[in-house]
Amino acid sequence: MTSFAFILRVVPLVLASGAGASARLSIGITVFTGMLASTCLAVLFVPPFFAVVQSFEEWRIARNLRAGAQAGRVADDRRRRAILLAIAEFINRLSVTIWTQAFI
Repeated sequence: MTSFAFILRVVPLVLASGAGASARLSIGITVFTGMLASTCLAVLFVPPFFAVVQSFEEWRIARNLRAGAQAGRVADDRRRRAILLAIAEFINRLSVTIWTQAFI
């Protein structure tokens, strides 16, 4: 929300006219397109990136659990897996919250 508010607040610089308009226009276009691009990247690519990282972590944990079961370290791996899954779930919920808040 603050990114979109900032982008909209820069619009007068993009539409500048009169004395000093060329300086305002160059700053306005640069800031406007930069913030627009960074906001789109953050909204579109960060949540899928977290999903990919979470899938990788779950795969890695499952692989380590299989190896740990053979070595007799099941309890420790389960505790570690539960902690990592809780962290991954927190990150996932946080990214979903950010994702939904961007469109409200």
